[in-house]
Amino acid sequence: MRNILILAGDVQDPLGSIVAFASENERDINTAKTLKESLSSCKGHNVSVVGDGKSSLSLEQIGQALDNLDNATPLTIIYCGHGRVGENGFEFSTGENSGIKVQDMFNLIKQKRNNHPVDFFSNACYGGAMHFAGNLLPDNSVLVSLTDAKTVNNASDFIRFAENFPTGVSVDLTAANLLSLFMQTSLTNRFSPCISRSNGGMVN
Repeated sequence: MRNILILAGDVQDPLGSIVAFASENERDINTAKTLKESLSSCKGHNVSVVGDGKSSLSLEQIGQALDNLDNATPLTIIYCGHGRVGENGFEFSTGENSGIKVQDMFNLIKQKRNNHPVDFFSNACYGGAMHFAGNLLPDNSVLVSLTDAKTVNNASDFIRFAENFPTGVSVDLTAANLLSLFMQTSLTNRFSPCISRSNGGMVN
C-alpha cells in the first residue's frame, strides 16, 4: 500500500482566455484530476488531490492533507504546477501572486512525516533547483524533477503522461518508477530530468 498525494497549484495561463488557447489551458488545469484517475487504476495505491488547478494552493492546505495520512505508509508526493527561481532560491509558484519556498515545503513535509522518507516528483519549471534543498526532506527521500535548474518545462509532455498513463500497471509508484514510466511513454522534448536522494547525489 502506498499513498499518493497530488498537489495542484494554479496552472492557468493568461492566454487561456483567448479562444485559440482555451482547450489546451483547460487540459492543463485538469492535469491533476486526470492523473488522479489514471494512478487510481494501479492497485495498492490510495490517491488524493489537494487543490483544483485554478486557485492558489497554500502551505496550510498541504499540511492538513499530510495530517490525514498514516506516516507508516509509504508516500509519493506529486507537484503539478509552476516553479520559479528567485533571490531566495527555488519556489513553487502556486498561484498568480503566491508561492511556497522549497525550504518551507520540505521542512513541512519532514515535520508532518515525523522524518519518515517520502518520494517527491515535480513537473515544475526550473525543478532541478529544488534538489539543492533536498537535505531538508526526511532521510532517504527521493526527488525527481522533469527539468534541470535552468530549464522551463513544456507542459505538453506531462499532460500526455496524465492522459495516457498505462492504466493497470503493477508497479510501486515511487518517484523513480514514475520517472521511468514518464520517459518510456511521454518524453518527447529534449529536457534533462533529474533524480536525487535527500542524503546527497544528483543525476541528470
